[in-house]
Amino acid sequence: MNIDPQNPQADSSMRGMNSMGAAGMGNPVLASSPMPGSSNVVTIDLVQVMHVIWSNILQIFLAALTGALAVYFVSAHIIHPRYSSTTKIYVMANEEVAKGNVDTSTLQAGMLLTHDYEQIIKSRKVTESVIANLGLDITSSQLKNMMTVEIPEGTRVIGISVSAGDPYAAADICDEIREVSMRRIQKVMDMKSIEVVEDANIPRLPYSPNSTKNALLGAIICALAAIIIVVSDSLMNNTIQTSEDIERYLGMSTLGSIPYDEMEDDERVKRRKNPLAGRIGARWRTEKKTKRSRA
Repeated sequence: MNIDPQNPQADSSMRGMNSMGAAGMGNPVLASSPMPGSSNVVTIDLVQVMHVIWSNILQIFLAALTGALAVYFVSAHIIHPRYSSTTKIYVMANEEVAKGNVDTSTLQAGMLLTHDYEQIIKSRKVTESVIANLGLDITSSQLKNMMTVEIPEGTRVIGISVSAGDPYAAADICDEIREVSMRRIQKVMDMKSIEVVEDANIPRLPYSPNSTKNALLGAIICALAAIIIVVSDSLMNNTIQTSEDIERYLGMSTLGSIPYDEMEDDERVKRRKNPLAGRIGARWRTEKKTKRSRA
């Protein structure tokens, strides 16, 4: 195909076709295949999607690393740590104390009552007494939210846990809740024997936030976001990149290709606007090529 260098329209159209190929950021992964008598069928090449992801693996890795470091810094230095202390009690039924032995019916009745014990421990009477005894500057609802009562299935052991920003405060509050709850259960349900299984421990490490877990989640989220951005950019890119794309998407064979030189294109524009500048640029390029050939 011959192109007249003096024809500005032909030159402009060829420059536009060349710039179209140079403007793309990756191979197209979204194809539209026209079918007679129906609308266009849009297909996504999964192999090409994986190729786009692999070609941008460095950017994805940097995004994941940045997200992990940022989340770890926030978790370790900005979010206040929380400590959890736990104590356990065992409530014996009156029949056990009287008989000195345990049968199946007594065990079943005792396990059914454990949920009643849980409600007593979380009652407002207990929380208000704990606040008054320790002089806490919190409400009854706030203390209830700090408290967790756990009863393992099939046992009568009741675990009481308290979370607080200070490990010693968590242990003190947990012990006080246990003592007040034991007296309250004995009074309300007329239980004669309640034993302490474990005293409240003083935690050394915070249970929240888990900086390592949060950093891993931050890395995964940032990596997924980077992948979505990269793939979306490729999906929206409908430019022709190579001659293979012309044959694949347009069904046309290419007879040849014309290399695109941005410097020559800029000089051509300058010659049209300023003939003197164009001649100076052409002379400079000629001298540069001469020096290269001599070298």
